[in-house]
Amino acid sequence: MRTAPAELSQARSALTSLLHTLREIDKLLANLQNSFTTHDADAKLPELPDLAQFVSTWRYDPHQVLAHLRLGSPIFRHAVRLALALACGFVVSRALFTHQTHDYWVLLTIAVILRPNYGVTRQRLKDRLLGTLLGCLLTAGLLSLHLGLAAELATMFLALAVARAFVTTNYRFTAMAASVLALLLARLLEGDPRFLVDQRLIDTALGAALAWGFSYVLPRWEYQDVPRQLSALIRAQHDYARAVLATELQDEGAFRLARKRQFDALAAITGVYSRMLEEPPSRRRALNELAQLITHSYLLAAHLASMRVQRALRAKRLSPQSIEAMIAPTRDWVLRRLGRQPPTARGSTMAVDPAPPPAEPDTAGSPPDPLLRRLALLRHEAAQIAAIGPRVERELHTPARAGATA
Repeated sequence: MRTAPAELSQARSALTSLLHTLREIDKLLANLQNSFTTHDADAKLPELPDLAQFVSTWRYDPHQVLAHLRLGSPIFRHAVRLALALACGFVVSRALFTHQTHDYWVLLTIAVILRPNYGVTRQRLKDRLLGTLLGCLLTAGLLSLHLGLAAELATMFLALAVARAFVTTNYRFTAMAASVLALLLARLLEGDPRFLVDQRLIDTALGAALAWGFSYVLPRWEYQDVPRQLSALIRAQHDYARAVLATELQDEGAFRLARKRQFDALAAITGVYSRMLEEPPSRRRALNELAQLITHSYLLAAHLASMRVQRALRAKRLSPQSIEAMIAPTRDWVLRRLGRQPPTARGSTMAVDPAPPPAEPDTAGSPPDPLLRRLALLRHEAAQIAAIGPRVERELHTPARAGATA
């Protein structure tokens, strides 16, 4: 049990560290203010990095297509799944609706709902059904008002704008606006609004049912992609830590590129985790471990981002050799922990780090110097991330328990 003097000492140390941090923030704000108020003719603007490195490039290479002509490819499996669903939808719609002129609505519904990922398919299905229902109700209300041709054309223009505006952000509004647009356009060409509204609802429900059923054909579950995304994240974190903790600060372009790749990899594995939550409980793996990994990865990124500022502040009053002596042990230990690649197959193991992990930092008793405190937190987060790898491996090959949640 901690004694009162020990607790008082820890509280005093924490307050001292907080005071140092506030003073550093005050200095940064003063520097920002000076940069706006003073006009130095000799001051040089920082050189911008080559922005072409931050833009994704597209290459139309036939080998990219040939590489996916295998059953194990998620793209090939989705292509087969979608082709079978569309073929089934075509046969069913022609068999059930022999006198219908809009049976292609069934195929359109299948095409927009069925996605490569189960979670995205499920969300699209909900949005399509609810959006179509709301769009049909809205169209029925508009038609009951007996609007003139000019008003209907204006409504169609507005619906087209809404459908395009929300197609990548909120598909529910896109589905609603598309239903209004399609029904009003068909009404102008054919004339029987009640039959068109009923037909739209039936076709959408049938297409959604077929898309839901075929989502289980050659499925690709999110946990199968975790090893690849985890390896990419660890590599990106290693490169980002090396760029920040290097003996000499790298140029701005290399630093920003490493930071971008780290956050891209973190966003990718976060997407895997969120989509896995939409899958059946029996297909979920390592939810708790992934949540912890994402949390510690964001904390590691935050500490690394602040390290660059801390180093710049120390450079004004400490020699490069002194700063290197402070950072070198942490740099070597963190890079060694993040340099080991996580397993990607059953039975593989991770190399054992010969160096013992440091004790979990006591934030209240940490040294008051913000740089040393940040280095201790960096070691802690790197140790947490490295320890999650074996647990993820075990959970990926352990069937999920019924009713298991994150």
